[in-house]
Amino acid sequence: MGPVRIEIEGRIDASLDATWALLADRSAVGEWLDGVAAALGDGARLMLRRRSARGRAGRPWIEGTVRDAVPRQCLSLALERPTALLAWADVEIRLRAAEGGTAFALRVIGAPTALGALLAPLVRLRTHVAARGALRGFRSALAARQARARGRALAAGAGARSLAGLGASAPSERRTGGELASSPCV
Repeated sequence: MGPVRIEIEGRIDASLDATWALLADRSAVGEWLDGVAAALGDGARLMLRRRSARGRAGRPWIEGTVRDAVPRQCLSLALERPTALLAWADVEIRLRAAEGGTAFALRVIGAPTALGALLAPLVRLRTHVAARGALRGFRSALAARQARARGRALAAGAGARSLAGLGASAPSERRTGGELASSPCV
């Protein structure tokens, strides 16, 4: 069996900036990627800690590399042994502004393990289901993040009005998190 290839295109109901902010925030990966508790690593190094102690592939970590990251445009990853059925997977996510949100194209290419080669039809289906699940989780986490931001903005506005007589200002937003390093996507 040759490589597994899937492509999914669609639209996300959020700005390009908000979409990229969540995608590039390593500390938020566990909020939206099923089975992953945390994403760690510096620069190009990426380590995804599985929620279960041993994970589906018998290992507690998925090792990977950030191949390319162009803010607001593209993220390209190489993952080693992401599942028991895939020896490796290359993941590319392309983004662009679209009317009322962000258009995306997700492409996954992976090589099946020996077990995966025996279960060829299942590998493609399982990869597609996992990608769709990640998209659902991402949309949900993005909606929750936007709702929290709206709540903070409303609270800050109310706080600023109540503190106006004291000469104080509303608290400012501070951006934190492990944003991915930039390099050109091919």
